[in-house]
Amino acid sequence: IRDLFLRWRGHRICLVGDIQRMYRQILVRKEDTDVQRIVWRRTPDGPIEDWRLRTVTYGTSSAPYLAIKTLRQLANDEREKYPRAAHVLESDFYTDDLLSGGETEDEVISLRSELSQLLNSGGFVLHKWGSNSINVLQNISGNSSLQESHEISMGNSVKALGIKWKPKEDCFQLHIHFSQIKSKITKRYILSEIAKIYDPLGWLSPVVIVAKVLLQKLWLLGLGWDDELPENVTNEWSAFQRDVNAMGEIYLPRWLGLSKGNVKVEIHGFSDASQVAFSGVVYVRIIDDEDKVSVKMVTAKTRVAPVKQMSIPRLELCGAVLTAKLMYRVKKCLNVDDSNVYGWTDSTIVLAWLQKHPNCWKTLVGNRVAEILNLTFPKQWRHISTKENP
Repeated sequence: IRDLFLRWRGHRICLVGDIQRMYRQILVRKEDTDVQRIVWRRTPDGPIEDWRLRTVTYGTSSAPYLAIKTLRQLANDEREKYPRAAHVLESDFYTDDLLSGGETEDEVISLRSELSQLLNSGGFVLHKWGSNSINVLQNISGNSSLQESHEISMGNSVKALGIKWKPKEDCFQLHIHFSQIKSKITKRYILSEIAKIYDPLGWLSPVVIVAKVLLQKLWLLGLGWDDELPENVTNEWSAFQRDVNAMGEIYLPRWLGLSKGNVKVEIHGFSDASQVAFSGVVYVRIIDDEDKVSVKMVTAKTRVAPVKQMSIPRLELCGAVLTAKLMYRVKKCLNVDDSNVYGWTDSTIVLAWLQKHPNCWKTLVGNRVAEILNLTFPKQWRHISTKENP
């Protein structure tokens, strides 16, 4: 999901869609339908009948694999006829959800047409179209041959793989809202509330890490799932819950600003750590042909510090590992050259560790240095003062 969102944010004109009843379009071999037997009767008093389901059935453990494998096979079979659509089918689908796009409206209109033809050749129908371009949507609604495209979205907001997206403004709408504060707060209740936060790219990390730290405290108390929490912990959770509910909505632009007119695209990853947690965040810095510079947050990740105490430099090193992984992922998804990837840390000790071979250091440090150097080069890492570290 993270990689798919990263690639989607690189398209100036975007396109979303959905395969209609995908599982039901895929036949199972006749000799395998015996394992999909069900008993059925048409009325409560009727005789029980024995049926075999002939298509991929939702709920079976093999269903997602069979569906995705069928799409991949379809892409391979039709690659010569629809080369670009075949590539999109392999890289820009999450099960039955499409998140793709292009540089221009004409390019996206052409892609949509090619995708529909490719999927139709396999018996699949694309519908629930959405785009940030009214011209793209008008082309779909104006095409009388696309009977499946009656659901076209340019409304207030739609769900894109679980995240609210406003097509008209072309931005993500982020919002956390906890349920009403209960009189009795337990570990089970807090965990269920935190689990409601859906944040696959870490955009809400500054909020989520507070909840993670609080959850670690609960584990250290050794309480049962339904035991009432001590008053100081209850007050801490209630204050956090009130602050989050009062936070309101956060809007994040979908498009990162990548286009053919960009002169330079840079990736900057920042790592940091404290005694309770460590984190990494990645930004993209773009210089266009008019020398205008734009900076946008791409992704972030946080981890709670281990229960067994570690020194701050070692925690900073853990933060650098986290940041290196994020930078590598973003670099691959956005096709950015290594020379334009920069890692930043406010720890001079971490920078010194990265200048030598991992075998020079003790096991814990050496392993993490090796992990960073497998993903980045030492010369890509720079120092930043603590005050300037975002």
